[in-house]
Amino acid sequence: MWSEAATVLIGGGLVGTGVGCFVAFALIKVLGGVFDPPPEGLTVPWIYLFSLGISAAALTAAGVEFLLDHIAPDFSRLGDRSASD
Repeated sequence: MWSEAATVLIGGGLVGTGVGCFVAFALIKVLGGVFDPPPEGLTVPWIYLFSLGISAAALTAAGVEFLLDHIAPDFSRLGDRSASD
């Protein structure tokens, strides 16, 4: 369960970062002719992006913990036949 959550979190973060950078560079290129003077480059909101990554990791961990505690069956008792006798 943990490996699946980590794969989705990391994969989604990488794809989202790539798409976000592509859109940002495209907007700079397209809007360069609209503004006078045109923007020289991108401004990256590092604090926001850092807090977004921490929040995503914490919520993913909380979701996996909830699933393991409340929804997933307890497989540790499957081999213990004396409890059902």
